[in-house]
Amino acid sequence: MHLGGDTVQPLTGATVRLSNSPCQAAGFALKGGMDSPIQHNFETQRRETFDTFRQSKGVSLPKTSVIDYSFFIEELDASWPALERALRVEGFQTRRAKDGETLIASIGPIPVTAEDIWNYERIATSIALKHDFYPDGWELAE
Repeated sequence: MHLGGDTVQPLTGATVRLSNSPCQAAGFALKGGMDSPIQHNFETQRRETFDTFRQSKGVSLPKTSVIDYSFFIEELDASWPALERALRVEGFQTRRAKDGETLIASIGPIPVTAEDIWNYERIATSIALKHDFYPDGWELAE
């Protein structure tokens, strides 16, 4: 089932895309000029996750599921192995998507609640940002 935006559609798994723009979905805000770093807004990211659950009222969700968090590489010199190691230390399993730009960090099965999904989303995002990867949504694994 697809959760996100204004639609809820049945699918094999549940996919959550918080925005068509990965940076906007993740709560990025440009600060200063072109050379200034991008700041991450965790509160915006949290609000998007909780809004997704509010919009899915009446949709039958599993009680538990493995959750896949997607992260895209931002810097060409970012270290994939370092990010994968750091996520594994926190209990995530990792795999690289075929697009060559996305890392999937999976956890669970965990309860399918906004609070639980956000808890792990924050942990994974904090790690990813330190390694020059940025959040690009999450989904319930099949």
